[in-house]
Amino acid sequence: MRILVIGGTRFIGAAVVQALHAAGHTVAVFHRGQTERGVPAGIAHITGDARKLTESREALVAFAPEIVLHNIVLSEQDVIDTQAVFSGVARRLIMTSSIDVYRMFGQLNGIESGERQPIPADEDAPLRTVRFPYRAQFPDPEHPMHHYDKIPAEERALSSAELPATILRLPMVIGEGDYQKRLLPFVVPMVDRRKVLLLSETYAAWQSTYGYVGNVAAAMALAATDDRAIGRVYNVGDGAYASLEVARMVADALSWQGEIITAPEDKLPESLRFGVADPHPIVCSTARIERELGFKPPIAFVDGLRSTALWDASHLPDPLPDGLRDYQAQEAALAALRGR
Repeated sequence: MRILVIGGTRFIGAAVVQALHAAGHTVAVFHRGQTERGVPAGIAHITGDARKLTESREALVAFAPEIVLHNIVLSEQDVIDTQAVFSGVARRLIMTSSIDVYRMFGQLNGIESGERQPIPADEDAPLRTVRFPYRAQFPDPEHPMHHYDKIPAEERALSSAELPATILRLPMVIGEGDYQKRLLPFVVPMVDRRKVLLLSETYAAWQSTYGYVGNVAAAMALAATDDRAIGRVYNVGDGAYASLEVARMVADALSWQGEIITAPEDKLPESLRFGVADPHPIVCSTARIERELGFKPPIAFVDGLRSTALWDASHLPDPLPDGLRDYQAQEAALAALRGR
């Protein structure tokens, strides 16, 4: 197949490109030309701005893709532009979405209220009723995240008969090259050989759905190349884990022999507080993609996490995010907890 990947040079996108290329498909990547490190040799490159997709229509159409995999949809406008360029050209759109569409995510972040949603959430679970979940953090209308919302983007994608779509709702994705560095709060103190990892009780018990990047990419590649996925919405992920479970897996990966201590939020420094309105577990079912497409993660999650932790340990960002080495405040909190 001829497959165009929009946003395929970093992390998840790069892993999908590698999976499709390894399977023998003809792949092109549309990107800004700022990095090509993760792209295998033999992949075609089309440069341009995904936020101004229609300006690159001629070059994109010239590739004549059968499948368009849009990995960086932020808003409904991204889908409108994609449909404007590829309707009548490609025969399918694969849109990367997120489990942040579910109402339970809105409850976690304090923008939704009401009774907790049942878990695990399947693809028909209630979605957020509050739109544009990050506008409080990004009030500037010129910032792309001001307009971020996958829900209207999904609705627009699924509404087209000319360019039928598949929606893939991704979890918290970890892996080598993860620029969100999701394991860093565990990795940094372990690399620093701290004797104690201090966690809030709320955060330690909180569960979220995770996916290792190699498995997520395999699921995306399968959905992109299997026509049974047309018109379908799929949750993607390896499973749900409590933060304490993840911390213990990171400790095993890094051979860290220290102690993990949990404490109430009000006994901890600000940098260690979970600080969410309602610690609703974000647990999603992946039974549909397993049942309908026969998907099975090719890599054990614990192995993927080990690889991620080792990569993170050798690629610590400089500077580190604020608070990760707030050890003086942590020592004071530990002393108070121990009655000293």
